[in-house]
Amino acid sequence: MRVRAGSLHAGIRSAVAAAALGAWAGDARADAAPPDSATRPPLGKLVFHPEGPRPGAVAFAAGVLWDYPPQRVVEGQISAFPMAELNLRVGLPLAFAALARVQTALVTNEALLGATWTHVFDDVPGAPSMALRLLGGAGFGGLVGFGYDAFLYSFLLRPGLAAGWKWRSQEVAFTLREDLVLSSAQTGVFGGTATRTATARLVGSESALVVENPLHGGGNWYFGAALMISRASYALWLPFAADEAFVAYPRFFGGYAF
Repeated sequence: MRVRAGSLHAGIRSAVAAAALGAWAGDARADAAPPDSATRPPLGKLVFHPEGPRPGAVAFAAGVLWDYPPQRVVEGQISAFPMAELNLRVGLPLAFAALARVQTALVTNEALLGATWTHVFDDVPGAPSMALRLLGGAGFGGLVGFGYDAFLYSFLLRPGLAAGWKWRSQEVAFTLREDLVLSSAQTGVFGGTATRTATARLVGSESALVVENPLHGGGNWYFGAALMISRASYALWLPFAADEAFVAYPRFFGGYAF
């Protein structure tokens, strides 16, 4: 009888330990599990990620760009070149979206309109996606005073490709983006006299990594960095726009989507 009692006691202790271990493992799995769809931040405010807003939804972002032009080109006179940036994205049916972008530093400006098409690989972990996009518009800027009276403008075309993925069930979205920049013949107005300063050509490229963090309140803050390759005449680092060689320089940016 004593042996049976001991065996029963040992069995009870083993069952209690197994139950406690199972409860602990369940809590650990619950902590590690991604949040359920009701608590996930909405994707509607993603501006740069291929998925972007759903059809009919609008995402508007305001941010700042910081270019660091090569000192050889600007002769050490400009260490950083800040610009303001506005982006608008409107979701459309059939995986399309309309795009608008404005960049300005007063002496140099860019205004573009375009569209993008996205495909999402839903059956792959992280739901990676890719997008094709095309924007067109104008680049223009000038400098009056300080011994200068110049205004330059051209029409621009920016074809691009983007790849995106999400981390921790949509809490953070990453985008790798590659754009080429094509320019029409550039026209310059110097002291009231117009002249063609360059022919139509490839004027640059932008290779960027963008990180977006959708917030539970509905907004989205973003930041990133890019490798820029361009001609000074396209970047309009006046009065250094006469340099037509391709140069590489870094760009850093960040902002908020409403």
